[in-house]
Amino acid sequence: MRKSAYPLAFLMTAMLLIALTRMPYGYYMLLKVVTCAIFIGYATHLRSATNPMLHVSAWLLALIYNPLIPFHLGRETWSVVNIATIVIAWLIARVIRSASAEDDARDA
Repeated sequence: MRKSAYPLAFLMTAMLLIALTRMPYGYYMLLKVVTCAIFIGYATHLRSATNPMLHVSAWLLALIYNPLIPFHLGRETWSVVNIATIVIAWLIARVIRSASAEDDARDA
C-alpha cells in the first residue's frame, strides 16, 4: 500500500474528475467500487498512523462511496464531495508515503 499510495490517489483523482462530467450510471457505480476499496485500504493502513482524523476520514469516505448502501445526493453536491475527496485522498497518500520513508530510514 505504501508505494501504491500515489498511483491509487492519481487513479481516484482521474476518475473523480471525469465524474464531474455527464457519464452513464455504470461509470458512477464503478467509481464507487474503486473509491470505496481504495479508502478501505487507506483506512486499514492508517490504523497505526499518528493522525486519527485522517483514519476516520478514510472510513467516512469509504462509507459515503460504498456501492451497497448508496447516498442519494444531487449532482452539485456530489461535485463538491468529489473535489473534497480528491484533496483528502492526496493528504492521506502523502501521510502514507511519509510513514513509508520514515520506516525505510529506520530500517537502514
